[in-house]
Amino acid sequence: NELSDWTSDGKAENAWIKYEFSKTEKINQVVLKLIGWRTQSYPIQILVDDKQVFLGTTPRSLGYVTLSFPETSGKSIT
Repeated sequence: NELSDWTSDGKAENAWIKYEFSKTEKINQVVLKLIGWRTQSYPIQILVDDKQVFLGTTPRSLGYVTLSFPETSGKSIT
């Protein structure tokens, strides 16, 4: 949804968001559009049901970035 956004206070311990699904889903990627996407990279950790599935830095891009990882089943993504 292009009209939704999320921000943090800039502190790493508070810089997270969690989505919970109504049923178990198979997840293998997250697609993000980041502020400063052409000039900045961001450290990202992705968890599915509290299991780390991605740890890395976002690439610089001209819009959206897709972060792929092995397909994992879960009811939440953080």
